[in-house]
Amino acid sequence: MKDDTDLNLSQRIVDLETMVETLTKAKAAAEKNAELLTFIAENAVDTLWKFDEQFRIVYVSPSASRITGLSPDGMEGRHLFDFLSPASVDTVIKGYASRQTLMEKGERWGSSAYTVQFINKDGVYIWAEAIVNPIFDENNKLKGYSGIARDITEQQRMEQEFFQLEAQNRAMLEAIPDMIVKFNRQGDYEFYKPPKEGQFGNEIPPLGKGVNIREVVPSQYLPRVMSGIEQAFIYGKHSYKAKLTFEDKELFVESRYAKINDDEVLVLIRDITEQCKIEESMELLRVTDSVTGIYNRSYFETDIVRIQVVDDCKIGLFICDVDGLKLINDTLGHTQGDNILKLVADILESGVHKPDYVARIGGDEFVIVVFNPTNQQMETLNQYYVSQIESHNCTSPHLPLSVSFGWAIDNNSNIEHIFKTADNNMYRTKMYKNQSVRSSIVKLMMKALEAKDHITEGHADRLGDLLENIGRKLEFSQAQLADLRLFANFHDIGKVGISESILKKPAKLTDEEVVIMRQHSEIGFRIAKSSLDLEPIAEWILYHHEHWNGDGYPFAIAGEQIPLPCRILAIVDAYDAMTSDRPYRKAMSKKDAIQEINRCTGTQFDPTIAELFINLISEDEF
Repeated sequence: MKDDTDLNLSQRIVDLETMVETLTKAKAAAEKNAELLTFIAENAVDTLWKFDEQFRIVYVSPSASRITGLSPDGMEGRHLFDFLSPASVDTVIKGYASRQTLMEKGERWGSSAYTVQFINKDGVYIWAEAIVNPIFDENNKLKGYSGIARDITEQQRMEQEFFQLEAQNRAMLEAIPDMIVKFNRQGDYEFYKPPKEGQFGNEIPPLGKGVNIREVVPSQYLPRVMSGIEQAFIYGKHSYKAKLTFEDKELFVESRYAKINDDEVLVLIRDITEQCKIEESMELLRVTDSVTGIYNRSYFETDIVRIQVVDDCKIGLFICDVDGLKLINDTLGHTQGDNILKLVADILESGVHKPDYVARIGGDEFVIVVFNPTNQQMETLNQYYVSQIESHNCTSPHLPLSVSFGWAIDNNSNIEHIFKTADNNMYRTKMYKNQSVRSSIVKLMMKALEAKDHITEGHADRLGDLLENIGRKLEFSQAQLADLRLFANFHDIGKVGISESILKKPAKLTDEEVVIMRQHSEIGFRIAKSSLDLEPIAEWILYHHEHWNGDGYPFAIAGEQIPLPCRILAIVDAYDAMTSDRPYRKAMSKKDAIQEINRCTGTQFDPTIAELFINLISEDEF
């Protein structure tokens, strides 16, 4: 019995020793695991948390200081909400509330993920991604929470920058009116931004991802597009401008290709139709004469350079000069002169067809360029122009034209010689008819003045009689008397250059209108100097409004500095004006007119001539 008892005791001792050894090993393993867990917790980048059921902090790992700026000791025992932003507190409360039903039923739930904002000790917001796990006891009652939080502030910043950049890029794309396309080497569309509405009209079809370029680009344009793609892959970029012709319109586009990588190209397609139209208009303005609308000297000079280097051919040049244009500009005004130029340009253009053309190369000079003409064709064209001008003058005698022509032909390599020969031929023609042209223009002006100024009706004849009678008293020769008659007729010819609204104004002229009216003396002088018939009385026309006391115009000369015929005209002109009806008053009596002349003697009028005139009038010798 004793032996059995000893045996059992020995076995129990062995079992106890085995248990102690096992427990010792388990304790050592547990201590090792605890050390490992402590090491992980204290060195982990992420923060480990443990809260009670009221979210008071029971434990927090050292890395929490990177989020809050506080040590774990300074956080334990405090409420989690002390460290969260108001918005994040609401997020956690809402998450807790969503689990409330399960809690009331005593049921368990799994982990929850939150993105929250911590507030560190300096008031800076730190974004964190947190995973929270509930802790239950054996009765499924909530005891608290454990969790892990990771600082994602930098990630959030980068995401925000990415979203901002994406929004900025999207806005930039929307702001660009052009069409933007990305496709691969095979021509498959991978990205498409449509053009601004109306940018290409309805001519460009909408594109979708995966659509091949060959399905939408018209066959006549496809080789150019595919070549652009290939050029971009070879050289990195490529661009060109092209005209696209559709049924009802033309579009000009600019395509810019840029290589993205070895298999992708980005293309920007811009509608430049309006830009091309503006450039075309500007180029047209650059080579067009602003008065006549035909080509200008710049175009002609550029074209003759081109002509000299083309294949050998004949060139014919007409040089045309508008006769008397300066006289018309100086007397009737530049508007009338411009009308003459337009008429001449229309006539010259009516005789040529492309590629022949007309250009204005000077103030009154035109050139006609004719390609590969014969002498007979040039002569026929010359006769056509002469007949057209004669026809115009028959139907529009109020604005007659006179144009001198000269032409020449030679090889295109000798343009300067052709021009010089044609110019010399033109001047020979001009010399023969120069004076007759001026005379006809002066006659035209007299007719125009009679139509504009009702005062001239009968006025010139009355003045002629008065001037001639006084001239006879002063023993003028027959030649001088003839000039006085001419003076009576043409002294106011300069009024042809004065506006009809001023000439026929019934009321008193304004100061500005007086200045304009007084210009007629100088205009008349220029007209008379251009005519052999009127040249002898040109200075009389210039000075016929000067006063004896120097208060006249245009030069305010006085006394006997004023030509005698002018002093005579001053008195008889004033007398006729006073004794004739005017729009703004009735005629004076002869007696009142003589009194007015007496009053102005010594100031406006020469006293000697005034006395002679009054005596003659009083004796009824007129």
